[in-house]
Amino acid sequence: MIQAVLFDKTKYTEEEAMQFLRQHKLRPIKPVHITEHKLRYRLALPHFQHYITKRAQEGVEYVIGF
Repeated sequence: MIQAVLFDKTKYTEEEAMQFLRQHKLRPIKPVHITEHKLRYRLALPHFQHYITKRAQEGVEYVIGF
């Protein structure tokens, strides 16, 4: 399951990131968490045992929990 989606701040604005999420029918459960380099949108609570990060496309990564 996708736990979070990370966007590179040099490639996406908050508005562009939200548009990407809407286009892919992904709904954040919390407001964006902004770090120095990333915009993080949490899609599920972090209750998984293991996590991996997969690059979806340039500037977008999925955090997958299982």
